[in-house]
Amino acid sequence: MRSNRSSLVSPALLAAPARSAGPAVVALALALAVLALAACKFPYPEELPVDALDAAPVDAPDAAVDAAPVDAPPTGIGAFAAAGTLVAGRMDAAAVRAGDRLYVVGGVVCAGCAAVGADGGGVTASVEVATVSAAGPGAFALASPLGRARAGAAAFRVTRGGNDWLYVVGGYRDDGGVTFPLEVERAAIAGDGTIGAFADVGGIALDEGRAHARALVTADHVYLIGGWAGGSSYRATVTAATIDGNGDLGAFAPVSGVQLSSARARVTLVSDGALTLVAGGHAAGAPVTAVERATLSGGTLTGFTAVPTLATARAGAIGFALGGRAWLAGGGAPIAGTATDSIETAQLSPAGPFVLNSRRLDQARVLAAGALLPAHVCVVGGSATAQRAGILDSVACAPLQ
Repeated sequence: MRSNRSSLVSPALLAAPARSAGPAVVALALALAVLALAACKFPYPEELPVDALDAAPVDAPDAAVDAAPVDAPPTGIGAFAAAGTLVAGRMDAAAVRAGDRLYVVGGVVCAGCAAVGADGGGVTASVEVATVSAAGPGAFALASPLGRARAGAAAFRVTRGGNDWLYVVGGYRDDGGVTFPLEVERAAIAGDGTIGAFADVGGIALDEGRAHARALVTADHVYLIGGWAGGSSYRATVTAATIDGNGDLGAFAPVSGVQLSSARARVTLVSDGALTLVAGGHAAGAPVTAVERATLSGGTLTGFTAVPTLATARAGAIGFALGGRAWLAGGGAPIAGTATDSIETAQLSPAGPFVLNSRRLDQARVLAAGALLPAHVCVVGGSATAQRAGILDSVACAPLQ
């Protein structure tokens, strides 16, 4: 309370009634004095404190810190740098994150990679795993292998009803001739992220063998989009299976009325859970710039529509959603044997246009696997030439910013 002498009863006023007034007046004066002093709560005006509004605030929050967002989501990436080495260099593999572990599944391994088995075309059943943290991936080691060799397969995680599964579907093998397995494999994921043995899921299979399709998992479906069925046969169709409350898949069947505008494989799929972009890929052996978008409504995929194209034709690129944008990195022309280190990005909604980003991969890579980790985006293996002689065993990561 500020010192305000006029609000208090002066000693002179207190003395006056004693000389000239009766007892009632004296009593009234004394009562007023007591009330005034009680309101101030201090016995002497000289000891009144400075009003809190006049004083400097104690522990005032720093305005700059107070204005900064807490745990602001990343919207960009830093520079790619070396972040480890695979047990066996591989291209055309799939990557799946399960908790604090990153799995790299199948693919074509380098000709000199004696640490893992492969068929005549270099296709392997081996699986590698690394723990991941805010620092990035740790050392890679071999994990439980697939039941059969697969390259260009789709791998995805399904967690439902207390069950946690790592599924692997599609792909191809090459042991004296290219074949396309129809069997669906899965391994149980334990609470610590480790996996058990892979086994075929009885009673379900793909409706058609296809490799280089992309998997989109929603609340109650898994969709396989596009793909290659051998030779010059590419697919524009979408096939899907339902996911029940226990994480089990139903039979795969074509989705009526939902397909790409053109048949292609090795597309890059980017989804933020509401919008899905399918970008690039190749058809008739040549990479394309086409980009199409579909929406998800209640876990159901709608039809695709064309949106602004890529800045560069590319197939076999990695892709991820970050900061409301779609990102594509690397890729190239696999059949021609060329790769790129360029990165391009576009707004997800409304989609496009794609523009080249100033960031680049650590080196040109095509048919690499990509992974979005807690604090990094990583590119795993791939090839500099899309041939076994150019297969890479290196892993590079960029920090999320």
